[in-house]
Amino acid sequence: MSTFTSPNVAQGGTTIGSAPMLIGAQVAEFERFLIAALKNQQLARAVSTAHRAALSKADLPGISRAVAQQEQLAREMLGLEQLRDRLLIALGVPLRQQSGPGRATLRTLLARVPEGRRAGVARLVDELAALARGNQLAARALSHSSRSLLQHMQSLMAQVRRGLHATGTYTARGHAEAAEGAFTPAIAAVTMDFAV
Repeated sequence: MSTFTSPNVAQGGTTIGSAPMLIGAQVAEFERFLIAALKNQQLARAVSTAHRAALSKADLPGISRAVAQQEQLAREMLGLEQLRDRLLIALGVPLRQQSGPGRATLRTLLARVPEGRRAGVARLVDELAALARGNQLAARALSHSSRSLLQHMQSLMAQVRRGLHATGTYTARGHAEAAEGAFTPAIAAVTMDFAV
C-alpha cells in the first residue's frame, strides 16, 4: 500500500501492479474538477456564441464583454488545471512529464480510478473531451472571423484614407493636415494612423 499526499486530498491510496490508484477522496476531487471544468467549458461555449454574434453585428461593446468573459474563464481554467496537477503529483507523475509526447492526460487519471467508480467518471471525461474539442473548433472559427473582419476594416480604412488624401484632408500616412483655419487646434492634433 502506497501513501499519496495532495493538498486538499486525504492521504492514502492503493497500488495495483505498478500503477497507483486514486483513493476515495482523490476520486471525489477528480470528479469535482471534471464538473467544474465542464461548467467552465459550457460557459466558454456560450460566451463564444455571444462573441460570434457581437462580431457579426460589429458590436464593439459586445465584443469587449465577450473578450473580458473569455479572459476570466481562461483564468478559472488555469486554477482548475492546478487541481489536476495536484492529482497527478499525488500519483507520482512529475510535472515535467505533463507536456509533449506521453504526457499525462485526464485519461491517465481515469485509468487510476477504481473500477467501481470508473464508469461514472469516464462519462464526465468523455463529455468534457467532446465539449473541449467543440470549443477548440469554435475558437478557431472565431479567430478566423476576427482576422477576416480586421482585414476588411483595414481595407476600408485604407480606401477612406486614400480618398481623403486626394482631397488634402489627410496625408498619405493618415495624419490630419493642419491647414490654417481649416481645423480647430484640438482636431488638428488628432492622429489617424491606420496600418495598411
